[in-house]
Amino acid sequence: MSNFQGPNGTLFPNQNKKMDKHPDYTGELEFDAEAIQSIREQIKSGVEYPKVSIAGWKRVVKKNGNVFLSIKASPTREKVERDNQPSPQPSNDDDFSL
Repeated sequence: MSNFQGPNGTLFPNQNKKMDKHPDYTGELEFDAEAIQSIREQIKSGVEYPKVSIAGWKRVVKKNGNVFLSIKASPTREKVERDNQPSPQPSNDDDFSL
């Protein structure tokens, strides 16, 4: 059994940005089975553009001081349900030794 607590990911400043139209941050987001199932259900119910909710936390790499965003996604729920839920929290691993 995996300890995966996704969907989650990171966004780092784009070191290859050469033009204004290039993104400021780039990274990856990993999806778990629950998020994929939520997207499938949205598609089956006729949602043309399925969504997941995202939240981000600014973090600092201890080794070099670089700032990045730690992101966490969760299945989108009706607004009433979301208002009654605590915000998703990133992992407690603050040692970002990259």
